[in-house]
Amino acid sequence: MKPPTLERLSVWFLTGLILLFLYLLVQCILKGLFTLDLFLVATAALLLRFFDVSFIGHLISPSGGVILAAFFIFGPLPGLLAMVFSLFGLFLFRRTLKFSPPDLTDALVQTLGASGAAVLVHQYVIGPRLGSVDLSTYSLTLFLSLAGTIAVYYLTAALLTILIRTSSGGDPRRLVGTLWHPLYLAVFCVLGLSTILLVPVYFQLGVAGLLLGLLPLCVFFYAVRLYLRMRDVYRQALQALVSSIEAMDPYTHGHSDRVANLCIEIGRRLGFGENRLRLLEYAAYLHDMGKVTIDPAILHKKGSLTEVEWAVIRSHPSEGAEILKPVGFLHKILPWIAHHHEKADGTGYPEALPLERTPLEARIISAADAFDAMVSDRPYRAALSIEETVQEMRRNQNTQFDARIVSIICQLVASADFVRWWRERLPL
Repeated sequence: MKPPTLERLSVWFLTGLILLFLYLLVQCILKGLFTLDLFLVATAALLLRFFDVSFIGHLISPSGGVILAAFFIFGPLPGLLAMVFSLFGLFLFRRTLKFSPPDLTDALVQTLGASGAAVLVHQYVIGPRLGSVDLSTYSLTLFLSLAGTIAVYYLTAALLTILIRTSSGGDPRRLVGTLWHPLYLAVFCVLGLSTILLVPVYFQLGVAGLLLGLLPLCVFFYAVRLYLRMRDVYRQALQALVSSIEAMDPYTHGHSDRVANLCIEIGRRLGFGENRLRLLEYAAYLHDMGKVTIDPAILHKKGSLTEVEWAVIRSHPSEGAEILKPVGFLHKILPWIAHHHEKADGTGYPEALPLERTPLEARIISAADAFDAMVSDRPYRAALSIEETVQEMRRNQNTQFDARIVSIICQLVASADFVRWWRERLPL
């Protein structure tokens, strides 16, 4: 029997949501809990799904703030009704948000699990203490209750995301590191703040005040989405630029892409944060930019190079940094590009820097660049096998390469999945 496809799972989830929604709706009606205010808040939670953002495997939705506020305003059962109704927005805006079936399934599990945890905490821990608390005015008890519910909701969502992504082959260290990313923390804080503000606003100004209070939240999430899209545009522009350069040389086709991916894997194992990894990726894509200034006859020469030609080749790291100097957001990576041909023993170029004075990122690019060069065909020699390449890099650790980085590459090539991925991307 074949396992269900992700598309079929999405249909099952949607069917289950409809049944759960109808059950909660009937229960709310029978208990006299379904009101116009609840309908408007639930509709707002659904429409807010349009502003969902996906950040490194974590789905973050402004509707979460409304759902948590609904628990305090209307009670756990109506709050669950608003939560389930909001999930229909994932299907409604799926094309706009460009959710893949795995993303959609993960988002449903994440929201259901996080909301369930928040309901349990609210029902059995926080709710009993709010019986005599005036929710229309700020108090320490209300603030701590809201903050506690928010923490349970988002930490549960994060934990579920880590478990889901890890089970499908994701790197748990990268996912856990996301929790400390400045952007993730900023979005988390804004969501928490909005929830804390929405509850008293509702009891003072009614549902109209609550809905108006959502406007700044929508603007903030839309700005976050634009920022994330801008980052993708940067990456795509770099990839297009490098691809156009590499298209002139079949021997280096895909070289920068493979080097960038290897650099990212090395950086993760060295504990780099997401910002540092992104800059390392940019530097890896652009490390050979200076070769556009070199005569193709020298680059493609099959025989030995003259001293003059070697001098031209050795100029390409400095030339690349010089070309990219006018681009403001790349200033930090210029030394990494300029020094990616330095050697551990201080005999590299352009400045013959010793290991301790060479930026770590430049050392990573150097090792990744050499690895890909050795396993690829070049005009002057045939490709080495991965095993031969690893042996060669081990022989040259502490003279050409940083021994710590060589050790990480050895760990990576021990993985059959990594070797398969690499071979699939080598030019035919």
